[in-house]
Amino acid sequence: MRDHVTAPDGEGPPGCVVFASFDVDGAERQEKVIGNLMAALDGPVGQRPPGMLSANFHVSADTTRVLNCAEWTTDAAHQAFLDGSAHVTTRRVSGALPGVRPIGFKRYHQWCALGR
Repeated sequence: MRDHVTAPDGEGPPGCVVFASFDVDGAERQEKVIGNLMAALDGPVGQRPPGMLSANFHVSADTTRVLNCAEWTTDAAHQAFLDGSAHVTTRRVSGALPGVRPIGFKRYHQWCALGR
């Protein structure tokens, strides 16, 4: 299974990172909610949420959580997503699943980086 959705080149560097988390009932629910969210977010290039650079999904080793680390070009792009129909779709495909409970999200800005 692919673990991320990536926007086309040329959208610019991330202006913010959003961590969205889900409480889930086991590995099968982890896989199901990630699959549903990937399908909702990974449409044709012109139909992906504007300003979303990537969505990277992580699962907890104890199978109780899913974390989506999404990169956005700007806070405004993320807010437009929250105000639009794509957010309604992602809430529907995650919140309607038995054994999956969206916890919420937090938006972060990069302070510094360490790299090679």
